Amino acid sequence: MKKEFAIRTLKKIKEIQETYHNLKALGVDLIDYENGVNLLEESIALLFVRDEKNFQKALNDVQWWLYENVDKVITLGDESKVDVNTPEDFINWLDSWYNFVYVCR
Repeated sequence: MKKEFAIRTLKKIKEIQETYHNLKALGVDLIDYENGVNLLEESIALLFVRDEKNFQKALNDVQWWLYENVDKVITLGDESKVDVNTPEDFINWLDSWYNFVYVCR
């Protein structure tokens, strides 16, 4: 259930950001507009971490996925690559990375 929530939330953030950019392009002043995106980003990160020390790392990963205009591929320590271009693939990776990898460390 948390994966489904996170996937819907990522898609909603993308939708909010697209609307924001469209309005800004039309000349609408959005300087004081608070759209709640920060809380949505944090909620996704919180779903997948087991302790506070990894929260900022997970949040950085969420923000990277949302805002970096790059091919969404993660290179792991053993040089294997994980394609996370879709919200579903990214959330699956986030879940496995923060709930399994960090448990083993």
